[in-house]
Amino acid sequence: LAFARAALGAVDAACGEEHQQDKIQQQASLWTSVFNFACDLGLNHDAYTAAIANPIPDKAADSIRRLVQALVDQGELAQLLALPWAGVVELERKGIREPVPVVQLVIDKLERRALHSELSLQPSSHHVLYDFLVAWGNHKHAAAAMLAYARRLRAAAAKGMVRHLTGEALIAEISGAYGASVATLQLLNPADAWLDPDQPLLAPHPAPTPRLSTKQQQQHRNTNSHDSLTLPHMPS
Repeated sequence: LAFARAALGAVDAACGEEHQQDKIQQQASLWTSVFNFACDLGLNHDAYTAAIANPIPDKAADSIRRLVQALVDQGELAQLLALPWAGVVELERKGIREPVPVVQLVIDKLERRALHSELSLQPSSHHVLYDFLVAWGNHKHAAAAMLAYARRLRAAAAKGMVRHLTGEALIAEISGAYGASVATLQLLNPADAWLDPDQPLLAPHPAPTPRLSTKQQQQHRNTNSHDSLTLPHMPS
């Protein structure tokens, strides 16, 4: 890390005004190297600094997303909540470059993770998103995260696809998610205590198709070979 920082200083001193573009490219590459080294060493504050300092917005945004993923994967949720996530980066969206708050990049990353990860993943992707949103005072979005979690659990449970929770524990988890959503909405002004059903988190989320046993797969193939529309019985 020390050598990389020294190289950054050398680039800054060596490049004149006429080589600004080359200077930016070299600095971006070096800051990316600092970020990678810091992540490998578990130096999350240094990784955050390197990500924010990258002069090329797309590379800065990519580093921020990677840091969020690394923190969640490592279970470093306290650091995820403690880092300032300050500033903005200019990114192209729908053909227009516009400033995007760094904290919004974090929320987007956590939301995508909640939408697409397995329900059995620990720590729960929805709970991580919820905790982050509450910490940042975004109670409406946090309520949507818990409502989405409750709906996904119910849809998956109806298909017998929840393996990590059963019986009363599953009911308690679903009820707890609904309760957390309602309680978080109650922190808002009554006129603002509502959720937009069209937001991505609350879009219909089909339960995953149950896996068939070897015997059921063979039955399914045999049924299809006879042009029958009757499917093998799926356990509920």
